[in-house]
Amino acid sequence: MKALAQFATVCLAIVAAGCATTPEVSDQELIAQTVESWRTALLAHDVEGTMATFSEDFSHYEAPDKKTMHEMLAQAIDMGLGDNMAIDTNAAETKIVPEENRATCGPIELTTVAGSLTGSLVLQKDDDGVWRIVTLEVTDY
Repeated sequence: MKALAQFATVCLAIVAAGCATTPEVSDQELIAQTVESWRTALLAHDVEGTMATFSEDFSHYEAPDKKTMHEMLAQAIDMGLGDNMAIDTNAAETKIVPEENRATCGPIELTTVAGSLTGSLVLQKDDDGVWRIVTLEVTDY
């Protein structure tokens, strides 16, 4: 029994040391993960996956809340507006404003059968530490 207790103590010490040495993920990396999740889900026409990257605080002049955005996106996908979609994030840069707990990632070029636009995603770090989209800024149609 004593050997089992010693073994458990050593295992816990190893796990604790591993946790202590795990590098912390930067906000820049967390934002990049959110943007890539958004991009991947949107290209796959995955409405639920796309909306998982949106904050409950989302607001836009065309969709005043997350629920409305969800409905609009689902309708657009159903109508085929996402067919042959391309999303180019290669030129995007992320600018974090720590005092506002916000970041902007852009320019992002989105092309669909309906046309193309260039814009940015505005994200905020929600209370759970996850960066999510709070609005979209379109700069060029």
